[in-house]
Amino acid sequence: MMKNHFTNALKGILIGLILSILFSFLNSPSTYTPLSPSSAVGQWMQAHEIHGALVMLYCLLIWASIGLLFSFGTVLFAKDWSLLRATLSHYLLMLFGFLPLATLGGWFPMQISFYLSVILEFSFVYLIVWAVSYYLNKKKVEEIIKPQNDIQQKIFDCVAEVLGYTEFGITTDIFSVGLTSISAI
Repeated sequence: MMKNHFTNALKGILIGLILSILFSFLNSPSTYTPLSPSSAVGQWMQAHEIHGALVMLYCLLIWASIGLLFSFGTVLFAKDWSLLRATLSHYLLMLFGFLPLATLGGWFPMQISFYLSVILEFSFVYLIVWAVSYYLNKKKVEEIIKPQNDIQQKIFDCVAEVLGYTEFGITTDIFSVGLTSISAI
């Protein structure tokens, strides 16, 4: 688990670095700036004449934090939560985690109108993602074939007791949903 988070932090750094190189080249082709000089944080660092190495270190920490944030966001959907709870938790984590980090990273301007616009767009996208996920999960659940007779029901009840849930059917590969040969005993 820790290795996975470390890897995702490195991915965040790599993506941040690639984006900073691209945007730096587009905005000021003669000088590399890891942090946008027009951002509030970039202006503050320029005004206080912060050394370029410290600016780069600052950016690396922000990019790693964004990678970790996305890593923790992925974990939310691996939990045994309802789709609504996982989506809402992910939404709040990204809203209150990514927006501040993106602002500190110089990606977003410090303007209330911009934040309100992003929150509306963000909410709309999450609503669409939740609706599509709900539809797909509902379709999967409808495909589950329930026990048709007493023998199937008894076997189903035994397996459900061992697994601790009943989201499977008589045609489901019970080993793919978590039953092991040891737990079957």
